[in-house]
Amino acid sequence: MGVYLGRIFELAGKVESTKGTFNAPAVDGTESKFLVKNAQLFADFEAHDRNVMTTDMSKFPAVIGKTPMRMTFDLEMRRTATAASEDQWNNLMRICGFVGTNPASNLVLKPSSKHSDHSCMSFYVYVGSTGTASMRYAMKGCAGTVRGVHQNGETSLLSFEIWGVYNGFSTAGAVNSVTHEATKPSAFLAPTLTLDSFAAKVARFAWDVGNEVVAREDVNAAEGILHFLIVNRNVTFETDPEFEATGTKDWNGMFLAGTEFAVAFNIQGANLTFSAPKALIKSMGIGERNGIRVAELTGDLNRSSGDDEIVITKA
Repeated sequence: MGVYLGRIFELAGKVESTKGTFNAPAVDGTESKFLVKNAQLFADFEAHDRNVMTTDMSKFPAVIGKTPMRMTFDLEMRRTATAASEDQWNNLMRICGFVGTNPASNLVLKPSSKHSDHSCMSFYVYVGSTGTASMRYAMKGCAGTVRGVHQNGETSLLSFEIWGVYNGFSTAGAVNSVTHEATKPSAFLAPTLTLDSFAAKVARFAWDVGNEVVAREDVNAAEGILHFLIVNRNVTFETDPEFEATGTKDWNGMFLAGTEFAVAFNIQGANLTFSAPKALIKSMGIGERNGIRVAELTGDLNRSSGDDEIVITKA
């Protein structure tokens, strides 16, 4: 009997034609090129205690009801080497409520408030391999939320949390060999980052789309859930600029005045551009980085005209 090694993990996903109807992804091609790390899978099945009363206090077996699943993982925010092709993370952004021209030499991703714009995906999740066999979970009707982390000198990451409906478990064949793209991601260096058009000295910028993801319940569905969907979002940011003379840049004054400001930076050269038109500071800590005083800012990324609080442009 083999041992299922935790280091082995493969994810294959495909957009569903009908939300909640499993659409089997290919496991040896473009639908299984997700290079994920820090991956975890949770079977969040609901076990309902019966709590019946008899002549003793021993328990009767629980009943398994709805069968939601959840997974978390990080993925490098890397632009494909072929400009006219989709990035491996593009469909994942679609199930997190983003829409855009797809594919195109210039792809712009923005969040959408229209349920019809949001996609669901089906996944095969391989969570270990003996070398000849793998444990494979199937999920359907998946939707999620995403967070971006851009740390000085490190690879920019997209952190996903995705919910879905259990669609079976099997001991499948070994994890397939996939030819991944050779293009390496760039370190987050010289990104031309500006806060309020000011070249702030920061070590980190993070954003969180903050989707509220719920189950669309249906007693007529075998699993009790049709699919998952986004019903709200709360887009936030955090960063840590050095304090400046008040005549140069007054973070405290901007906080007190409720001043909204634009955020912009590049990722992987000019191949990816992040922008947010209306950031607002809601909390400021007086912090320290390497012995230097910094403003630990957190706040909201607000609308300009609507559905535009985050804009990711690909070249």
